[in-house]
Amino acid sequence: AVYHGRNTYSLYNHSAGRDCLALGNILDNEHVTEAMRYAFETAKVAPVSERLLLALEAGWRAGGEVYFPLRSAS
Repeated sequence: AVYHGRNTYSLYNHSAGRDCLALGNILDNEHVTEAMRYAFETAKVAPVSERLLLALEAGWRAGGEVYFPLRSAS
């Protein structure tokens, strides 16, 4: 289950994968969370901490958030 919140006012999206979920709001475009999910899932041999960082970096490269400074949580 995914809940973005009742007061979400910007572009928001989520991408569910095997054993992972990428969720975001205030996004630049609809491809950000899919890039995050893909990066996490394809780095299967890396430790979870590295996979999370790879996912955050992929989301940033895909457009990230529209506001600066960038804020992310995982």
